[in-house]
Amino acid sequence: MSTLLVLYASVRNSGSVTRSLTADFLEDWAKQNPDAKIQTRDLGAEPVDGPDADWTTANAKLESDRTETDLAKLATSEDLVQELREADRIVLASPMYNFGTPWTLKTYIDNIVRKDRTFSFSPDAGFSPLLDTQKKMLMISASAGTYEKDSPFSAFNFLLPYVQTVFSFMGITDFTSVSAPNQWADEETQNTSMENARSKLAILAHSW
Repeated sequence: MSTLLVLYASVRNSGSVTRSLTADFLEDWAKQNPDAKIQTRDLGAEPVDGPDADWTTANAKLESDRTETDLAKLATSEDLVQELREADRIVLASPMYNFGTPWTLKTYIDNIVRKDRTFSFSPDAGFSPLLDTQKKMLMISASAGTYEKDSPFSAFNFLLPYVQTVFSFMGITDFTSVSAPNQWADEETQNTSMENARSKLAILAHSW
């Protein structure tokens, strides 16, 4: 049985574009994959703490040297990493905030990018991913303006390149993105953007 992990990063519940698009996608995808397990983590409603000094100290220790206090400090991170390792597919629903990632997503990422858990490093071999490279990831995003590759403001998009780079670094290179730009435009433009995103996601639900 395959497992789909859904990550919500928006701090909004009502009126969230990414939540709405993701709900439609999941409904369609579940019909095509009735036996799949769908697991949800709402980082917007229940954000995780970012690493502090004690977390960083515990994480830097060899596993055999960690105390009970260290293990408790890393417990949430371990849960997040395990979720990611067990998932065959990951859907990330995230708006763009100030051209980049919401803080809710950044603290999550800082908890899962960990040496000897999601990547390895040695002076000779350098960095290597540790996550299963067969995993697939879909990012559903929304933004106030247009930051696509062919737009004049494409250089302002620090959300998509960052997320894709981070997850690829850990081994997830099968990466697809669908965005709904222009959410601060007039109503007609907003609606067109949403419908275009929904159409792409509806097609994707049958093949992803």
